[in-house]
Amino acid sequence: MTLRQNLTALAGRWGLAEGEADPETLAWRLAEQGEAAELAQLLEEAALTGSREERALAREYEAALDEALGLDPLGEWQDEAFCNCGEEAQGEVFDDWDF
Repeated sequence: MTLRQNLTALAGRWGLAEGEADPETLAWRLAEQGEAAELAQLLEEAALTGSREERALAREYEAALDEALGLDPLGEWQDEAFCNCGEEAQGEVFDDWDF
C-alpha cells in the first residue's frame, strides 16, 4: 500500500472521512486520543523507503504531528533563552557569584 492509502485507512479507523485525512486533522485527532505512534511509524517508513512524493507527503504529516504533539525544539530553546534573560535582568542568575 502507498503512504496515502495507509493514511486514508488510518483516518477511516478513527472515524474520519477520506477528505478529513489531511495532515492537521489526522494528526490532531490521533494526538488527542494518544494514538500518534501508528502515524509516526507510517511516516518514518515512508521517509526511509518511500518515493520522492511519499517522502514529501510524510514531511507534511510529520510537521502537523509535531505541532499537534507540541514538539517545537526551537520554541523550547527560545523559551529557555527568554527565561534566562529574565533571570539575568533580575540579577537572580548572579546571586551566588563574587564579582
